[in-house]
Amino acid sequence: MDTENASSRQPGFVVVRLWILVEADLLRLARLALDATRTCGGNAFSAAETVSAVLARMREARVTAGGALEVRLMADEQQLYLDFAEQRHMLSEIRAMESDRLAGLAARLRDESESRDAELLWQQNREAARIAAAQAEALEALEKSLLEKRQALAWATLQADTDPLTGLYNRRAYDARLDQAVAEARSGARPLALLFLDLDHFKDINDSEGHGAGDCHLQRVGAVLQTALADSGDSACRTGGDEFAVIMAAPLGRALEVAQGVIKALDGGVSIGLSLYRQGDTAQTLASRADQALYRAKGAGRGQVMVI
Repeated sequence: MDTENASSRQPGFVVVRLWILVEADLLRLARLALDATRTCGGNAFSAAETVSAVLARMREARVTAGGALEVRLMADEQQLYLDFAEQRHMLSEIRAMESDRLAGLAARLRDESESRDAELLWQQNREAARIAAAQAEALEALEKSLLEKRQALAWATLQADTDPLTGLYNRRAYDARLDQAVAEARSGARPLALLFLDLDHFKDINDSEGHGAGDCHLQRVGAVLQTALADSGDSACRTGGDEFAVIMAAPLGRALEVAQGVIKALDGGVSIGLSLYRQGDTAQTLASRADQALYRAKGAGRGQVMVI
């Protein structure tokens, strides 16, 4: 609670400012407002009507306020009024008062507003604790909701970027990750190797053993690629039926090591084309060279890796 000190009466002079937290604060406001009205020679009956209406509004506002409400008892040259929620609620017309009397009234009401008995203090502290607990609970619920939404978004993004059969990145994710890798390589931040893989004689597996066996073989390829790139941060993608791509932030030696390891793990049943980033490359030009290298690998007898 607070008052503004003034040596002379001015329009909009704050007689007393109060913070409303519990019911006892509302009753205190009513008593001070009626006391001021009588002291200023106003109409106590008119003031009582206004006070009753303002208190009803404040009781409603307390339900959703989440804290103390501010109200000011104010005076100008002709009226005494309550200022609440940016609205002026006239208590009564008043007679002119000397500045000393107005200052004395403000001081007396300030003293009364600031004096609190033990019961009121207990009520205010209990209400403040309730509000703080409610705010903490609301904040915890909001944080939980945000976390759930972030997790749902991450899961939805993962689902949108994942090939359901192999668990590798899908074509959509491949395009985005290759564009990002090329941008990083262009800035000189990281090297870049692109590997295109095509399973040798995959159609024969489907034709002779059925599509179930073909799916099992694709899952095996996915597992081999994930193992080869474990903890590297590189990306293995399924870009088509039996076509795969690996995006590696690695020099030629490391890329060849991975390619040869994959060929060995798949018993020579895959051909690989490898291309390294060159200054000025786009995702399309880099991919075009990797595709040419793959074509050469398949033409050279399959189960090989070729570099362009």
